[in-house]
Amino acid sequence: MAATYNLGSAVATIVVTSDTKGVSDASNAVEDFGRKGERTSKILDIALGNIIAQAAMKAFDAITNLAGSIWDLGMDRAVAIENAEAKLRGLGNSAEDVEGIMKNALDAVKGTQFGLGEAATIAATAVAAGIKPGQDLERQLKLVANAAAASGGSMSDMGGILRKVWTDGKVDMEIINQLGDRGIPIFDKLAEAYGVSGAELREMVSNGQIDMETFTSSLESSVGSVAAEMGGTFEGMSANAQAALGRLGEKAAGALLPYLSEALQLVIELADGFGQKFGPIIEQVATQIGSNLVDAIKTGIDMMTNLGHFISDNSTWLGPLAVAIGAVAAAMIVWETAIKAWTIAQTAAKLIQDAFNASMLANPIGAVIAAIVALVAGLVWFFTQTELGREVWANFTRFVALRTFGGGHGVSPPAARSMRSR
Repeated sequence: MAATYNLGSAVATIVVTSDTKGVSDASNAVEDFGRKGERTSKILDIALGNIIAQAAMKAFDAITNLAGSIWDLGMDRAVAIENAEAKLRGLGNSAEDVEGIMKNALDAVKGTQFGLGEAATIAATAVAAGIKPGQDLERQLKLVANAAAASGGSMSDMGGILRKVWTDGKVDMEIINQLGDRGIPIFDKLAEAYGVSGAELREMVSNGQIDMETFTSSLESSVGSVAAEMGGTFEGMSANAQAALGRLGEKAAGALLPYLSEALQLVIELADGFGQKFGPIIEQVATQIGSNLVDAIKTGIDMMTNLGHFISDNSTWLGPLAVAIGAVAAAMIVWETAIKAWTIAQTAAKLIQDAFNASMLANPIGAVIAAIVALVAGLVWFFTQTELGREVWANFTRFVALRTFGGGHGVSPPAARSMRSR
């Protein structure tokens, strides 16, 4: 751009040049940065979206697994409670009694690592053995829980041991030894309670002099309140957490059990109806299949028997034939062995290998020769080593001699000798 200025006597022209290249480069750089920023933003959006999606899937899997665990625990609990209540009703307990017994079971394991389902099962066993519902039952159930916690076992295992005491009303050395094997010092506690030596206690046990109350008190002294104390440990809290999840799942499973039972009843009725309607047809088909199977087995046995008779009756020519076939097979095995040996030799001589492969493997003449050799070997053995073969060969040579020298073509033996001498 040019500008003219009149400065009196002098006239000056100033030329101003506008260079826009730098501005253009800066503009392009800004646009390029914007495009790169946009691409980066899209990449970040995609990455962030993937991270969120993966997190959502993991969260969904975790929720699904948790829901499955809650359902399984709840179903186990509901089934155990239902079975225990059914057993109690079957023993003649009223609905009110059953409710009271279930409360005893719940109070006995509350705050421990054991669940109501397990306690309810033991409660039903104890009541069946003669333990009265109420304080006596709750005491025995707490004793089972504490003994199980002290031994590191289950309430089912410990309940099985104490059930013998509940049923018989006395203690024997088998029960004392079982408790001792589980780390419970019941023997020492009983000896201390009665103020006797070990030998004297053994005699008392043999005579059935250990009463139920002393045994219960001694066992309580042996195990204390281990179950409640163990309930406060990490392992116990884990078990309590599982029990809580089981209680939650039991709300749903327990409500569904009656409907599931009704559905199973429908399945039973459907299966019975199907059996009554189609049972005769199914039996008929099964009978026919069985009959056909028996007939097929009999036919197979008859065929094998007839084959055995055939082989026995024709052994005079089947045996040599089998030997001849075996000779051919043996010759083929020898041939294959030779080929394998030759292959090993090829490792040391590549050129010989190529030549041998080209002449033997690509050309079937070798195999034909081997077959002929094997056949001849088999025939030679047959005609020289078997009675039938020697007889056939003798008849053949006799036939040739008669046809050649016996006048069959009008040539006498002397004439034949004369012809051979020429």
